[in-house]
Amino acid sequence: MESEDAVAIVEKLPARASLFVQFPATDDLDVGLATDGDADYLLAGRYVDRRLTYAWIRPATTRADARKSPLPLRSRWTDSAPELLESLDRLRKIFGWQTLESPAGGAFAYRLALRREGEGAIVSDGVLRGGDRYDVVLRMSADAETTIPRRFVYLFAIDRDGRAILLFPTSGSVENRFPLVSDAPPAVVPLTRIRVTEPYGMDTYFLLTSNEPLPNPWILTWDGVRAPPPANWSLEKIAFESVPPDAESRSHDTRSDLSCLPNRRSESRLRVHPSSAATTTSSAAPCAISSERRTAGSRPSS
Repeated sequence: MESEDAVAIVEKLPARASLFVQFPATDDLDVGLATDGDADYLLAGRYVDRRLTYAWIRPATTRADARKSPLPLRSRWTDSAPELLESLDRLRKIFGWQTLESPAGGAFAYRLALRREGEGAIVSDGVLRGGDRYDVVLRMSADAETTIPRRFVYLFAIDRDGRAILLFPTSGSVENRFPLVSDAPPAVVPLTRIRVTEPYGMDTYFLLTSNEPLPNPWILTWDGVRAPPPANWSLEKIAFESVPPDAESRSHDTRSDLSCLPNRRSESRLRVHPSSAATTTSSAAPCAISSERRTAGSRPSS
């Protein structure tokens, strides 16, 4: 196709139409990637308002997948190689936490659960409603022993934007060792209370337990992902979708059993692909890769 013909075709596109074009990344965009045919994220580009920008995109996903996926569908659009590398590092950390499994035999005798303030029923439909407050508790497992070894407990959440928030404890490794008495463990241990606010979407809550205290619990932000775990530890994950207050509930079931969402991946390495797909548009890119990711999960606060 002659360049004049291509320009003429683009000029005939109606307003706000999108045209998909795939070509390699520019020479000055060097992020040092190796090709992998089974990538978790692709390096994609878009051309909007005479500016070419790039982002990491999860393949074979649509805008609707943002409500259910604990992994971001894409990173922020940018033309900066350092910012792309920073986004990739952030995605690796999110991916690492989502795929990390407890060691064999390291499970804690308590399970993580949430219940709406003022109600005794455990949230079992996977939905947290905006504006409501929820009590985060530990519930003793049905097969727990009479005597439970004490462990240091840490609770943090990763919201839909990929931000990590330490929810408990908030003042260092102080008063966070449970059960308080090993040979008389309570059935329920209250941890903290959160409130669901915008933006809404999928959030993942993590219960990290260890027989040793973390010198600095705030390493559970992204800098702490590379730190080696203690000798005896466990990790439990529960994902919830936070929705606006007026959203129609998907279920009114208030069964007392809350199952942890299983992690079925055995591969913990984040794979990325350097192939770049550039999108030329008159004003907006295709919805699969251009929508602003504002469906991120709850903003928990005490």
